[in-house]
Amino acid sequence: MIRDAQSLDLAEAQSFATEVYNEARRLDQMLDKMLEIDRAPGSQTVSHITQISLNEVVHDAVAAVDTGATRHHVVTSLEAAFPMVKGDRAKLLQLLSILLRNAFKYSPEGSEVAVSSRNEPGSVQISVKDHGKGMPTDFDDQLFWRHRNADDAVSRVIGSGLGLPMARQIVELHGGRIWFDSVAGIGSEFHFTIPTAANQTPVNARQS
Repeated sequence: MIRDAQSLDLAEAQSFATEVYNEARRLDQMLDKMLEIDRAPGSQTVSHITQISLNEVVHDAVAAVDTGATRHHVVTSLEAAFPMVKGDRAKLLQLLSILLRNAFKYSPEGSEVAVSSRNEPGSVQISVKDHGKGMPTDFDDQLFWRHRNADDAVSRVIGSGLGLPMARQIVELHGGRIWFDSVAGIGSEFHFTIPTAANQTPVNARQS
């Protein structure tokens, strides 16, 4: 429209240009995610391994959230006595950011998103719970895989984003697992576990 219009005022031009810019950024970010997912099976590594408190990572991830923009209320319930894990702090922050953004995207504005932690035998568990539409009971681990049909039921409910497949890879590279519970019309809760430092052997991990 900018190219072909005979006359276009400045406000209209800026509006169209903003849309083009935002869509270009979205596609660029999607491409980056696709490339990262495609690279991961070949390298199967997590770098910059350090001793990490997942509670601290949760605090940092929540602090980085712009709740004013999302209009959601984030609450945390973190178990105090929490063992350390070995991991890549940046990737674990990215993992929590993915789950938080996913919860915001599919929850009504003004609703609560809850993040909790608890100690499990040999691992620690983090959960992110929303109050969105939830998912049908027959949804399964296909949520966490990149290659699915664009017109299937999963895509119609959660879109075609690459965040959850990337979240799965980050968890698995740290030797953990990821899954979800959901009730249609009530909400979803995503969980992941990371083995404690004494039990953890990330895949081909490189020490920093």
